[in-house]
Amino acid sequence: MQSFNIRSSAVDNPTGWGYATIILRAHNEYSLQATGQIEFINVSTDDGEISIYDGANTSATLLTNIKGASKETVSIGTQTSSSNYMTIYLSEEGPYNSVFTGTIETQIKNYSITYDLTGGSVATENPTTYNYKTEAFTLTNPTRYGYEFTGWTGTGLDAANTSVTIAKGSTGEREYTATWTPITYNITYNNAVNGTDGVTAAPHATYTIESETFTLANPS
Repeated sequence: MQSFNIRSSAVDNPTGWGYATIILRAHNEYSLQATGQIEFINVSTDDGEISIYDGANTSATLLTNIKGASKETVSIGTQTSSSNYMTIYLSEEGPYNSVFTGTIETQIKNYSITYDLTGGSVATENPTTYNYKTEAFTLTNPTRYGYEFTGWTGTGLDAANTSVTIAKGSTGEREYTATWTPITYNITYNNAVNGTDGVTAAPHATYTIESETFTLANPS
């Protein structure tokens, strides 16, 4: 987290109903938190109004609205924007100046990574969060008794992939699912009698962990 002390002024339309806008902006991969106060200067009435938005304009989500702001300094408390913009919109009847003083903190955006191992497990847990500054890392592949791992499917993958690397500078929420194929095992019968196989019909030459239970035929 980085913190900055700032003083920003805005001047409205010199005639009629006045308004002014202060736009705070951080790097695209950071969110904003503002703590401070607004001072209206040369205000003619006590009808000042402060609206703070989570975004780059007044069409964004309204965080707070403070009506009846007087000529005195008005605290905005602490406001947090989920985006890298915060818009402070000031309105007042008649011409005025305004000053915002306070502290701006920027917080890097972290993204989640969720995994569905579909019955498998990993020796070393994979990261569950990352951000655009995280060094590149490759997912640890899971194992599952009786199965061969055939790859991850999910975010940014067109097909199952057994080697998935998240590059530095990547962003966005991610989801990955492990895929499996049952391992096929061979069955060898060592039961020859005088050089002849004593089992006249051996119906099972292979099986997997998913095979139905079966009973071997006894030799004759």
